[in-house]
Amino acid sequence: MCRHLVYLGVPIPLSRLLFDAPHSMAHQSWAPRDMRGGGTINADGFGVGWYPAVPAPAGARAATGNPADTGDPGTASDLASTGDPGTASGPGTAGGPGATGDPGTASGPAATGGPGTSGGPGTSGGPAVAGDPGAAGGPAVAGDPGAAGGLASGAAPADSAGDAAGATPVRYRRATPMWSDTTLPGLAASVSAGAMLAAVRSATVGMPVTEQAAAPFGEGRWLFSHNGKVAGWPGSVAKLASTLPTTDLLTLDAPTDAALLWALVRDRLRRGTGLREAVAGTVAEVAADAPGSRLNLLLTDGVTVVATTYGHALSFLKKPGSVLISSEPLDDDPSWQAVGDRTLVVATAAEVHQIPMGDA
Repeated sequence: MCRHLVYLGVPIPLSRLLFDAPHSMAHQSWAPRDMRGGGTINADGFGVGWYPAVPAPAGARAATGNPADTGDPGTASDLASTGDPGTASGPGTAGGPGATGDPGTASGPAATGGPGTSGGPGTSGGPAVAGDPGAAGGPAVAGDPGAAGGLASGAAPADSAGDAAGATPVRYRRATPMWSDTTLPGLAASVSAGAMLAAVRSATVGMPVTEQAAAPFGEGRWLFSHNGKVAGWPGSVAKLASTLPTTDLLTLDAPTDAALLWALVRDRLRRGTGLREAVAGTVAEVAADAPGSRLNLLLTDGVTVVATTYGHALSFLKKPGSVLISSEPLDDDPSWQAVGDRTLVVATAAEVHQIPMGDA
């Protein structure tokens, strides 16, 4: 039932999380390990949203130095070490079972992939985006290993020239399996960001498989994803849906439970509710009207992320200056921490808080 992740920290190539990690998002699309509540693969679409760094004022750039003078960003096992963003990993051959063509480009059909083999990254030139979107300092979560290296390691480079705060995210979504898109590996290797949300989809039976139904959903600075299922759809939440403005119902991204959940969260956000309260309030209302629902949500504005566990797995990896939250750990780093069920997670690049849903 879908897999998703969100990262906040120093800028890294999108490919580090989408393709390069041992249990990357691409790997989870065809070989997930913890699909509770149904489904075996996540082949009904995917999406990634990232926040481009906003250039700092000219005076700030002069004071901090040339943004190209940072060091080598390292390998997939050291995702956020400060490094030379001028050498970004290039794509290999996208693997995965039964790869099909790339529906989103004019370049023609993609090559067929081999079963279960992902290509290794090559090297291609081009500058990566520099910038530190992380929140100001603060205490790290208890048990933060603080070790260098790993998927979410690293501190902000001293000569960072931009910041994701204030940026509007860019989204790339498709209705096909992630492994079949031959455009994404090269794009992901050439783009770096300090805040991103990605998801792969396993559609509930009877729901449409379209690009508009794939997370992340978004508006303004917000990105949103749902891992799970609303029980008794659609009748169970008809009353809740009726509380939304008619225009919102007529313009849902797709006739799916995830799109309605996003509309309910977004309605609260538009009325000035904070991220934490918008997510917690939506989960509480939907769970009351549709018992048995699975409601793992992710919501971020590029600086803060709010996540829930409600019927599905979730883990996080906290390193100095960054945090990675994912349905499943992306590697075997012992610093990954599983989140208990019915928990609200509120995190920035600096700290992580876990709050029982009853207290949220």
